[in-house]
Amino acid sequence: MMASKVIVAGPDLRALEALTRDMRDVGIHVLGADDGSNLVRECIRLAPEVLVWWEDWLTVRSLDHLRLLAQTHPLPILVYTLEDDVRRLEAAVEAGVQGYVVNGYASARLRSDLAAACARFRREHALLRALEELSHKHEERKLIDRAKGVLMRATQMSEEEAFRWLRTASMRQHRRVGQVSRVLVEAAARAHAINRAGLLRMLSQRYVLVSAAGCAGTSAVAQGALQTVTDTVAQVLSELQRSEVVHPYRDLVGAAAEQWARVVAVQAQGADLWPQLDEAAERLLEAAERLTGCLEAAWPEGRLNVVNLCARQRMLAQRYGKQMALAALGQADAVAAAAAAAPTRAQFEAALDALRQTPLTSERVRELLAQAARTWRVLLAACHGSPPAWDGLMGAADELVSVFDALTQQYEQEVHRLIG
Repeated sequence: MMASKVIVAGPDLRALEALTRDMRDVGIHVLGADDGSNLVRECIRLAPEVLVWWEDWLTVRSLDHLRLLAQTHPLPILVYTLEDDVRRLEAAVEAGVQGYVVNGYASARLRSDLAAACARFRREHALLRALEELSHKHEERKLIDRAKGVLMRATQMSEEEAFRWLRTASMRQHRRVGQVSRVLVEAAARAHAINRAGLLRMLSQRYVLVSAAGCAGTSAVAQGALQTVTDTVAQVLSELQRSEVVHPYRDLVGAAAEQWARVVAVQAQGADLWPQLDEAAERLLEAAERLTGCLEAAWPEGRLNVVNLCARQRMLAQRYGKQMALAALGQADAVAAAAAAAPTRAQFEAALDALRQTPLTSERVRELLAQAARTWRVLLAACHGSPPAWDGLMGAADELVSVFDALTQQYEQEVHRLIG
């Protein structure tokens, strides 16, 4: 099939007049001529089926015009020139040219030259579409394999059962298996990122609590705990910086890292700077909250809020212990401290009730929630003793971190139930 509508172009408009006449003489419909400066715009406006470029000696600038056209508005391109330099021919092909005829043109060959350029264009684009489809299938296959891995780790399914789950979900949602797999993989990655970002919130409060416990003389309990917090923060920040999911929010990770550096700097100045240390930890908490909130909000329909809600419990438990510990060290009036800690306690207990009502309440989740409630009561009793039972407080705080770590991981693994 030969093109019936063409645009002629080239730097010498006078030379194009003869080419236009010759084309019309053999029945080719010439829509217009352009010197190359408005080539893309004219091709979009006139919608030709092919472009014919005429230039005695093809320049680098002309090749740039053709390359831009091929990239932004692909169509068959036929070049007539006097130049037979092989390197220029190769450059023209690289620029997206389908036909390259040297020693000018001949009227008798115009129609066959156009037909050949159009045929090559169709062939090239058919191959390109086939390659893209093959690449898409390969990427989809990798996504399906990753999704099966998520399911197998989360539910102990076999590979066959995991694929059957994906296929069933795809039929129920009227989507391709690859699309369901992409959603599952992205949900799992985002849930993990929320978990890790949420861990920063907890560590901001735990750092002050452990410091307070060490100052109170419970070295046996606090020994090594501060270094563990420090190492964990460094690990989490590094992991978040590398995460593809977190990449759009790397500035927020950087802000959290800056606040963490301030916490460490205040701690290095001495153990009596409690207001400054607590203030720096609060700024880290705020930075971590912003990051976690952005990660949660970016996922549709709030389907990952249960992961964030559970992860936040780790922070609230440490925050409550920290508030009561600072009061016990004489950093605040005991009555005022209890009043200030009351909202933290209320948030923790309200979230615990909310977690009991989530649709992801498996037997294991119920066991962990019951353990969390028992340990929370132990922490409350330790905090409100006179003086506080430091060993009991720290033991309960440690256990709550472990319990809510396990719970958050449980919810993270079961995220497939939210999208299936």
